Amino acid sequence: MKKLYTLFVFSLLGKVAMAQFTAGNIVVSRAGGDASNGAGTANLSNTSVPVFLDEYTPTGTYVQTVVIPNTTAGNRLTIAGSASSEGQLSRSANGSVLLLCGYDQPVGVSAVVSAAGNRVVAVIDRNEVVDASTTFTYGTSSIRSAVSDDGNNIWFAGSNSGQYYIAKGAGNTSVLVASTVTNTRSLAIANGQLYMSNASGSNPRIGTVGSGLPTTTGNTFAGLPGLPTSGGSPYQFFFADLSTTVPGVDVLYIADDGSGQGIQKYSLVNGTWVSNGVVAVATARAVTGRVSNGNVNIFAASASSLVTFTDNSGYNATITGTPTTLATAPSNTAYRGVSFTPEVNVLPVQVQSFSGNSRQGKALLQWQVANETNFSHYTVEKSINGTQFSSVGAVKATGATSYEFNDASLKASQYYRLKLVDKDGSFRYSSVVLVRSSAGNTNLQIVPNPVANEAVLQHNTAKKGDRVNIVAANGSVVKSVVVAENAEQTKLTVEGLSSGRYQVVYIAADGTQKATSLLKQ
Repeated sequence: MKKLYTLFVFSLLGKVAMAQFTAGNIVVSRAGGDASNGAGTANLSNTSVPVFLDEYTPTGTYVQTVVIPNTTAGNRLTIAGSASSEGQLSRSANGSVLLLCGYDQPVGVSAVVSAAGNRVVAVIDRNEVVDASTTFTYGTSSIRSAVSDDGNNIWFAGSNSGQYYIAKGAGNTSVLVASTVTNTRSLAIANGQLYMSNASGSNPRIGTVGSGLPTTTGNTFAGLPGLPTSGGSPYQFFFADLSTTVPGVDVLYIADDGSGQGIQKYSLVNGTWVSNGVVAVATARAVTGRVSNGNVNIFAASASSLVTFTDNSGYNATITGTPTTLATAPSNTAYRGVSFTPEVNVLPVQVQSFSGNSRQGKALLQWQVANETNFSHYTVEKSINGTQFSSVGAVKATGATSYEFNDASLKASQYYRLKLVDKDGSFRYSSVVLVRSSAGNTNLQIVPNPVANEAVLQHNTAKKGDRVNIVAANGSVVKSVVVAENAEQTKLTVEGLSSGRYQVVYIAADGTQKATSLLKQ
């Protein structure tokens, strides 16, 4: 008999605190039933049902079940029991959280898709804390899929309108980023790009949404070249990077529940996606995978079963593997989505050090790494304020232990960080370094320094729009002060900050910067 390993504690904030997911395990979302991975009491219908996350080892051993809250308005989530496209599960691109969307409705609401009320995205971290506070209006349409790069920026979509962006916990402030194709099946993020599959037979079945990760309106859908524009029924999908000669992701796996379909494979060849066959998985709607030594370990789910197989054929070769059943959904329940458990520091590389220096008007960035195995690349990003970063280039991983990058456009002091991107598209960020321009700390002085609670920053005569940032050692901006026009000194209040060394960066309205150090007692 299966046992429930977890004690569920409901807080006033609508979050559920439990133990912890095990790194490397598999999670499948389940519609209906109970918290002990048990059967439901009635056939699934259009009535709202509870959602559970069942955790398994990669070999199919049941571990535990996590309950998604379904009682407190504003912090609950249910889905329609018979809606095959609802209840999809995704993991953020940086691997830190799971995402699931549904309805802010209690269990037992008939025809829940038509019921008035908000939709919701639940964010679940590795400690099994469920945050279902991100709610928004979405008419009376089915909500299906949600993805994130870091657990805070969220993109969601469903059967109507298009694709949306919302910040975690923002509440009814979503932005319609694209509406070229309105009937969305699934969303995904790979290499910093938003993708979607659609339920419309008149468009390419999978494509990009805007450029990168759009957060504003006016973006369009562009189908992937080579994919069919009709036939089939694509749901969830994921990308892998298997070729050393093709930049970025180059292999695509699609869960398709159409007649004679299953897990389809495509490879990017000379700019066109070419079919590499299919492995039969009846009514497959959810899929995820992980690259290991050039092989792709695939986990897929239909309404009734969770299966796995390994494709060891590589880039642009016919897909291989025989599915093995890991778990079967109890009666009167249905599997909806599949994902790996959220993890911390999941990338196959460790950054030992990261530094930057100004040399002849250029920023020389250097970093040392360890345990770099089957890794993709390092994207170099910079910022003038330490909070908003943009890419300035990339360095491909070669198995070396040290790398460097020159930014020739250093015109003022800049913040830099590395985006470490794995071959499956997951990523995390390095620490932030500040590279000072040749102006250095001229005309900046802090009195007194060290500082207990307050100090005065002396500077040149300020212009409208000048500001000062206080930056911690990890690169985060802990305080920002607007400088009064024509002022020659600005008060800095550091009460409440931890003891240690900080950078004080004076940012002029024209973007130029000067910096000096502050020591907090």
